[in-house]
Amino acid sequence: MKSNTDLFPRFNGWAKAYCALSYSWLEKDKIINYIKSQKEHHKRVSFRDELLALLREFGVEVNMEYYMKD
Repeated sequence: MKSNTDLFPRFNGWAKAYCALSYSWLEKDKIINYIKSQKEHHKRVSFRDELLALLREFGVEVNMEYYMKD
């Protein structure tokens, strides 16, 4: 299995925090392509909004009082 540094050798992050989620091994190529274009993607959709949508999509209850607080 390849490590993250093998798949993204020049990736060193571009934000204070980031997260990667996947649905299944079958989605691996889709996720890799998403990560490669994530910097541009987040110019249109914020990390905060996208993560909140994903959590809600999968039925995770989010307490907004604490969500994304430092």
